Amino acid sequence: MEKIHFLHTNDIHSHLENWPTIQAFLTKRKQQLKAENETVLTIDVGDFCDRWHPLTDASAGLANTELLNAASYDLVTIGNNEGLGFSQEQLNQLYQQANFKVILTNLFDQKTKKRPTWCVDHFIIQTKMQTRIAFIGLTAAFEAGYAANGWLIQDPLECLAACLPAIKTQAEVIVLISHLGVSLDQKIAQRYPEIGVIIGGHTHHLFANGKLVGQTLLTAAEKYGHFIGEITLTIENKQIKAKKAVTYDVAALLQPAENELKSKELFAVGQELLAQQTLAKLPFDLSMEPFNQPAFSMIDAIQECLKSVRDCEVVLFNTGLVCKELKAGMVNKYDLHQCLPHLMHLVSIELSGENLVRLAGEIHKNKGFLLYYHPRGLGFRGSEFGRIISNDLSYDPLSQQGFLQGEKIDLSKKYTIVTLDYLVYLPFFPTLELTGKIELIYPKLLREYFGAYLAKKYPVK
Repeated sequence: MEKIHFLHTNDIHSHLENWPTIQAFLTKRKQQLKAENETVLTIDVGDFCDRWHPLTDASAGLANTELLNAASYDLVTIGNNEGLGFSQEQLNQLYQQANFKVILTNLFDQKTKKRPTWCVDHFIIQTKMQTRIAFIGLTAAFEAGYAANGWLIQDPLECLAACLPAIKTQAEVIVLISHLGVSLDQKIAQRYPEIGVIIGGHTHHLFANGKLVGQTLLTAAEKYGHFIGEITLTIENKQIKAKKAVTYDVAALLQPAENELKSKELFAVGQELLAQQTLAKLPFDLSMEPFNQPAFSMIDAIQECLKSVRDCEVVLFNTGLVCKELKAGMVNKYDLHQCLPHLMHLVSIELSGENLVRLAGEIHKNKGFLLYYHPRGLGFRGSEFGRIISNDLSYDPLSQQGFLQGEKIDLSKKYTIVTLDYLVYLPFFPTLELTGKIELIYPKLLREYFGAYLAKKYPVK
């Protein structure tokens, strides 16, 4: 009989304020288990990187890989923040210096149709008593986003069905590292009882002591490094005889003063790296007010920026995107990062005039509620949604007619809108996704386009 332990994290999203405590705990716990002559692996389930943190942004995630190395991680898979937040070139570089295995079964290069060189489709370890444990890694299939970034993402259920028969002949125990979310994890557990454990993430759920679905143990450790998970498998005659999951609340762990200092240092290093890169020289403040003076308005500057990316009749965004105004003088990448910390891409959408009227009606209906709404996820890293800016798109509920810059919308005409991807996926403007012809604009983020706009309009001389 032997015991196998998996220490696991998920969806840390570069919340490195908790990282020193996590690293210290993982190191100590691993030493304890190895001293008891037990096998232990440390695993991350994706979304470890998030470009809201200046160090992640400045290093294109390479600093995050160094942190995983320092904590002696053994296996990781990627989340959508790695797969969509970085360009294909950046993702191809992200794990070049990794001391761990990246397991990713459902991602391929769009051109070559081959799996990236930085990952393997599965990985098998052999325990001291010759039990073979196979690990599979699956990530959420955001098809349009991955395609825009040069990747081919395969449906995880189809991919799993294709690879499992061969893997079952190679290993006695199968573990799925899943950045798919709780619903798909439960479906997989019901469909494939031969998978002994699913280590989950993506939907930021917490299974404090695991959850059994049929014969499969589901685990998850919430988000932002609030929890660390540990799974213990008791194996006899190469079969799982018992399985147990626990989570450790990071807030309850000892956190020496040097840990807090280290997290601040990580932030400061990223801040300094970004601050060294000057973008523009503003002759005046760009502020949220006054709206009636375009030259001094952040809102008008963002509108001009979006129009410069694609020819369009309408730009659509919300004032809550701006987390900090830009002051007169030199503007560097850290200033821009604080101003627009979001992990968002632009989209171009073609709508018929009839559907543009519908969109105007949706904006009119939801604007009061959205003013103080707090969006969660989808790349938004601010607080309140704020005002909807729609390039003088308006709606008259009495006549049920739409107007653009004072002119009645031509129902037979095609109109182009430039907006943010998260507005497409929020539930408040269904016309965008249901009726629009959508083009995702990758790989640059909103702030990168805005930085280029400022650099061109207000160059450093």
